[in-house]
Amino acid sequence: MMEARKAYVHSLGEALHYEFKPLGVYVTVLATGFTNTPVLEKFGFDPKTMPMKPMSVEQCVSEGLSGLLKNRSRVVPRPAEPHHERPRARFSCAEDGGGHD
Repeated sequence: MMEARKAYVHSLGEALHYEFKPLGVYVTVLATGFTNTPVLEKFGFDPKTMPMKPMSVEQCVSEGLSGLLKNRSRVVPRPAEPHHERPRARFSCAEDGGGHD
């Protein structure tokens, strides 16, 4: 059921992105993975022992806002590689096959 809801949100966001783009209204879907928030602990996850380290809230927000400012339809933040900080944000966008507006 959760995957169906995610697919709906992504489809709706994509449709709204193209619907409002000519009007100068930006719509971006932020498709996050594990983000280091208190909810992880609530569900029994320990960020220090997870095989895939969660991204920081700051990184998630930074990449989301950057994608919104670039009028991307979708932003998929990627967690930093283990033991390395990434120097800049990367984006994965689903757009007309080309990935860019």
